[in-house]
Amino acid sequence: MKKQKYLINILLLAACLPLGGCLDLPHTASQEDAAQEQAAQQGEAEQQEGSRTAADSADLHPYYDYYYTVITEEEQAIYDAALTLLQTPSDDSQVITVSLSVDPSSEDFETERRLAIYALYNDHPEFFWFAGQGSITYTYQDYDGAQEAYEVGMQLSESYAQYEPEAEAFENAADAFLSEIDLSQPDSQIALQIHDKLIDMVTYDTDLYETMDADAENAPDDYGYTAYGALVENSRGQACTAVCEGYSQAYQYLCQRAGLTVAQVSGQAGSAGSDGSAEMEPHSWNLVQLEDGQWYEIDTTWDDCEIGSLNDSSYLDVFQSAQSDASFWNNVRHAYFNLTTGEMTDFEPGDTYTWTMEDGRGITFFGPSTHVRSSSETADDPSAYLNGFAPIADGSTYTWSYLSGI
Repeated sequence: MKKQKYLINILLLAACLPLGGCLDLPHTASQEDAAQEQAAQQGEAEQQEGSRTAADSADLHPYYDYYYTVITEEEQAIYDAALTLLQTPSDDSQVITVSLSVDPSSEDFETERRLAIYALYNDHPEFFWFAGQGSITYTYQDYDGAQEAYEVGMQLSESYAQYEPEAEAFENAADAFLSEIDLSQPDSQIALQIHDKLIDMVTYDTDLYETMDADAENAPDDYGYTAYGALVENSRGQACTAVCEGYSQAYQYLCQRAGLTVAQVSGQAGSAGSDGSAEMEPHSWNLVQLEDGQWYEIDTTWDDCEIGSLNDSSYLDVFQSAQSDASFWNNVRHAYFNLTTGEMTDFEPGDTYTWTMEDGRGITFFGPSTHVRSSSETADDPSAYLNGFAPIADGSTYTWSYLSGI
C-alpha cells in the first residue's frame, strides 16, 4: 500500500512537469550568410522608405519588461528594434537600423543579439508565434578596421501571414479572461484570481509532453508551448491546452495586462528522494511582485492537478473524494502559490497533501520536490544567463494561508 501511494504521488507529479524550459529560437540568418550578402542588402535597406529607428521606448514598453531592465543599453537597442518589427509582422519590408559599438561580424555582437532576443521572448508572451516561426535578418557593411559605431539593419526574414487572425483571437481570449477578474482588488488578490481561473481553464498537454523527445526538432513550433496554446488552442486544435511554458507565459501576460509586475523563470524541477536525489526535467514557472514590494514564486502548472494524471483507475474514487473536500482540495490547488525561492527549491510538505480513505487507500498529491533555476556565468547559454538576473523571492506575507484566511 505504501508503495502504491508513493507511485501514484510520483506519477501525479510527473504529469504536471513541463516540456521545454529553454527554446533555441531560430531567429536569425547565420553570420556567414550575412557576410556574403551584406553590401547588397545594406544598400537595399538604406533605400527603403520603411528604414527607420526603433519606436520610442515608452511606446514599446506599456508593461514592466523585467529582462529588458537587466540587459545592457546596446542589447536594449537590439531588443527595441526587434520589438518594433514584431508589432507589424505581416510587413517584411520594414528595416530598423541600430547603431552599435561592437563589430556586427564579431562574437561580441552575436552575444548581444542572442541576449536581446531571449530577453524579448521572456518578456513578451504575446509574440507567441516568434519562437517557432519568426526570424530576423541582420545586415551591415563590410567595415575595414575598427569603427566608433557600426550601423546594423534589422528586418523580418519573412512576413507572418496568420498574425492578424491569431493575434485577434489571442487578445480576445485575454480580454474575456480578464473581464471576470476584479481588477479593483489589491495585487495579491488579482494574482490569486488569475491563478485560480487559469488552472481551471487550461488542460495540460500530455500528448505534447510525451512526444517531446521523439519530435524535439519540431516541438517548439507547437502552440502548446505558448500563451496562445493556454488561452486559445494548441497547434492541434485542442482548446486551452499547453505544457508548462504555455501556463507560465499565459500567467505572465494576464498579470501584465492586469498591471502586475511579473516575470518568467526556467530551470529544472522534479520530485526529491529521501536520499537527496531528484528526478529532474526542464520546467518554467513565474515570479510576481506584490503590494509589499516583495517577490513570490508561483507554479500554475503543478498546481493544476487533473484527474487525467491519475495512473491507477482503481484510485479514481480516492481522487474524487479528495476533490470533494473543499478545504483540502484548495490547499492542493495552491501548493506552489506565493512561495519563497527557498521554499520552492526545497519543498517539504510532510503529509499536508496526502488524502487517505477509511479503507487505507490514499494519494499523496505532492511530496518533497525541488525547483532549481538554470544559471550560467557566461552568455553562451543566454536563457540560463538571463535567469541569473531573476529576483530572489523573499515574500512571506501574501501566502495562500493568509489570503484564504486559513
